[in-house]
Formats: sequence, C-alpha cells, structure tokens
Amino acid sequence: MKNKTKIWGIRVIQFYTGMAFFIHGIQKMIGGWLIHPSILSGMIQYSLKSPGIFSFYRSFLIRIVLPHSAIFSVLVSGGEAAVGLGLAVGVLPKFAALMGMFMMANYWMMHGAPIELLGLDQAYFFLFFACLIGGEPWLFAKSQKIRPPELKEEQDNLPAPLI
Repeated sequence: MKNKTKIWGIRVIQFYTGMAFFIHGIQKMIGGWLIHPSILSGMIQYSLKSPGIFSFYRSFLIRIVLPHSAIFSVLVSGGEAAVGLGLAVGVLPKFAALMGMFMMANYWMMHGAPIELLGLDQAYFFLFFACLIGGEPWLFAKSQKIRPPELKEEQDNLPAPLI
C-alpha cells in the first residue's frame, strides 16, 4: 500500500505541474507570442531595468535574446506547452522535467531576484525536481514479486531446460 501512495503522489505532482505549464504555454500562444515577439521584448526591457539582474544574464538578454526575440518567443511559449504536455501525459517525463527546471532557472535569472522560499516559481522548480527524480521509474515500473533469497539461489542452480 505504501508504494501505491508514492506512485499516486508523484502522478498528482507530475500532472499538476504539467497542466500548469501547458496552460501557461497555450495562453502565451493564444495571447499573440507567436506573431508578436514584441511581447517578449517588452518583458525583457522591463526586466533589464531591475538592478538585481545577474550581469552575465543581462549581457545574454541584450546580445542574444533581444535581437532574436521572434525565435525566443516561439521557444518560450512552445517550450512551456511541450514541457507541460510531456509531464501531464507522461511522454518523456524526465526530459520534460529537466527542461522545465532549465526554463525556471532562466526565469529566475531574468528577474534577478534572489531565491525566495515558498515563491510560486520556486514551488514549480521543486515540483519539476520531484518529477525528475521520481516520475518515470515510479510511473512505469512493473510490480515485481519478491522471492526469498533461498528460492532464488535454488532457481539459479537448476539446469537449463532442453528445447
């Protein structure tokens, strides 16, 4: 019974986190991110005003992201939807969780704020971590019957069957 509780617990965490990210990605797509990269550019311009933004990340935003905001708009909105779908449906959940953690780390660096306990971004980060560590093995592992060691040894010593 204890193992089933773990399985259902991680499934709920994985599904919740996946659906939240899927919804955010779809909202960005519907909201015009795919055809108006100026939305992302405006967010970045606003973030660049923050004095707490990391200097190396400020340089990355100015030199790489802003000139290519059309590509990054698609990557952000599509990435959120893909990560969410991967976690919610269970398609490559470890990879989806790893990509979700990467996205959350980028959001933190863009805002420049120090990590605060119990913030929503941090909660998602730890949910992704839980999915990364425990998701796939618990979700897709077949239950195995445990045999006593003495039976296993006896079975290992039997001759191979003749075909």
